[in-house]
Amino acid sequence: MKNKTRYIVLVMICLWSLPTVFADNDEQNSYQPVDISSDGIPGFTYPTPESVIDGWINTGNTDSIYTHAWNLWMSINKKTNEVYDEDTLLVWETWHSLEEIVEMVQNTSKGFDVEGRTRAAIQIPRQMLKFDHLTLETADDTIFESVKYSPASAEYALMNKIFLQSTLDSLYQAGAKIEFPDAAMNIKPVFKIIADHNLDESGLFPFKAWTGPPELDTIPFPQSDWSGCVYVDPQMGSSNANSVDTTCGNPGPQNTYYLNDFIYYRIDSTNVAFLSETYGFQCEPGDYAILVGMHMTTREITRWTWETFWWTPDPMAPAFPSLPESVSTRPAGLTGAAAHYAVSTAYQMVIPAQPLTGGLSYGDVLYSYNPYLEPPFDDKVLDNHDEGYAEIEQPGGQIVVNKVGIRTNCMSCHAQAHWAPTGTQISGLGYLGDSYVDMGQDIPMWQNALQADFAWSVVDNIIDDVTAIKDISSHEKTWSFYPNPANNTIYFNMIQRPLNPELRIYNLSGRLMKSKQIDSYESFQMSLETFAPGIYLLKLDGQTQKLIVR
Repeated sequence: MKNKTRYIVLVMICLWSLPTVFADNDEQNSYQPVDISSDGIPGFTYPTPESVIDGWINTGNTDSIYTHAWNLWMSINKKTNEVYDEDTLLVWETWHSLEEIVEMVQNTSKGFDVEGRTRAAIQIPRQMLKFDHLTLETADDTIFESVKYSPASAEYALMNKIFLQSTLDSLYQAGAKIEFPDAAMNIKPVFKIIADHNLDESGLFPFKAWTGPPELDTIPFPQSDWSGCVYVDPQMGSSNANSVDTTCGNPGPQNTYYLNDFIYYRIDSTNVAFLSETYGFQCEPGDYAILVGMHMTTREITRWTWETFWWTPDPMAPAFPSLPESVSTRPAGLTGAAAHYAVSTAYQMVIPAQPLTGGLSYGDVLYSYNPYLEPPFDDKVLDNHDEGYAEIEQPGGQIVVNKVGIRTNCMSCHAQAHWAPTGTQISGLGYLGDSYVDMGQDIPMWQNALQADFAWSVVDNIIDDVTAIKDISSHEKTWSFYPNPANNTIYFNMIQRPLNPELRIYNLSGRLMKSKQIDSYESFQMSLETFAPGIYLLKLDGQTQKLIVR
């Protein structure tokens, strides 16, 4: 792999399903989401202006990029004043999960709930279950994830109801797109669970530790192929360990770590119930979930910044895709368990950086990934439908084909997050390895799709409210209108005299946009000049019909 030791990119395959939420109904567990803060972090501002970050990218200022990533990591791992089940929460632990946000979108009467909140239901990553040939190796190697939105992301998602299919259809009809605010941050923390059944005879929890990719990087590299193990003593302690056991059968002080070497939390009854009901995974309240990785992305730039973190035995000498430059920029303020993680960043697709539109898949490749998520991916995952595999032409004319998980680029994959009017993924847009992706809305691949602002987490959790709208008026209609979709004016025909002659038009949030008392019982027209593009509901004579305004 050419120049892989100079540059990196993370992959964040963000296909997230929503599990059933098991509620503890414990009203004492109430906590507020805490926003990202730069307080106490010298030289850090959030969000950093796009022009500043673009300057780093265009000048190859990797030191500033890595410093920014570390500052983001420190900011979300600060302790807050919020408490759950006697645990003091870190900033990111207070954020709303996708499950909470979707539930609030479905229930328009609910705001940002803080009462009776539980921890997010952790689940097997959807990308591990989406493809039949991808299987989890053993219970010990099972990983679990959750997805959380920062307060800015959550507010945008809730206020704009972006999880409703009708909202996406409306945006598509208007030629618009999803666009999160600059302060948005989305994360995917990844855990392993320490339970009695997965401890060894010495009472230690063994798990595979990442020591770098294989020499042949054109093949998948699942955890079952990794050569090293570490061991976790599920209690507090002081460890001088910084290595792995290459035999996976010889624990000792040099490869045994303690709980406080990890970011962790105690499993509660919500997690226990969900894991048992959904996957048959057995654990007990009070068992531990240790953080082994986290994908992070911020909307500070149009194509989002991409950072990924994973637990590493020796944080001062982490394996690729971390690089020495990332170690040299670690801030002095990074201490405690958060200092036991390595980082990989991605602020562009290929090198040199290409423009948002009109660029080429040309230059040096950019490989990065989270070791606990992407390495198992093979050509069956990254086959991009009719378009084949991602390719990059290098300056010497060499074509590099990227069709395995350790040859991936998160920008390339997430750039293709989209919504098609049919509700299905369109040909040529899907999982992708490292490649340049043109974001111009006038290019052919975007003609029949809505750009989803790099957020697979949105389009993979859509609520189908359109079918219900289509079937609202099941009995014989007493009125009709045209055209639909409409631009400036709609025309009504009354088939029979209405019992209730008041026409009302609502948006999908239930807000009354316009009302009109019908004077004529045969035909009339109505101006739409004040209506923004979108989907509306027309209610007249006890019947409801859908209107699309372009």
